[in-house]
Amino acid sequence: MLKIDHVVHFLDRDSSCAAEAFSTEGIVVAAGGSHERWGTKNSLCYSADGTYIEWLSIENPDIAADCDNPLIRQQISDLKKGEGFGQICLRTNDIEQLAESLTVKGFSCRIFDGQRKKTD
Repeated sequence: MLKIDHVVHFLDRDSSCAAEAFSTEGIVVAAGGSHERWGTKNSLCYSADGTYIEWLSIENPDIAADCDNPLIRQQISDLKKGEGFGQICLRTNDIEQLAESLTVKGFSCRIFDGQRKKTD
């Protein structure tokens, strides 16, 4: 099973700006946390079915510049052209099986252990 999990919007400013911008419209955007190994942080807006928008910003440029995560590499490159949507992320029940299936079909797959540190 594949479903949309979230979309990532790259920001060239602090991700908390999303909460400020949307709160005036009554849309709740929460602080997500810091991805300390990637040098990024995010804010999140969830829908009723659990899908969400992730606003991703660079928190530590030195760590981000040395990061080997393709998402962060893409963000650094794309931000040279400006802010905007960067990736659509999919949800699956069996990520290892999906990666194997895609590899057999000629795609390059890498599974990342995504972690974030929240204020709580």
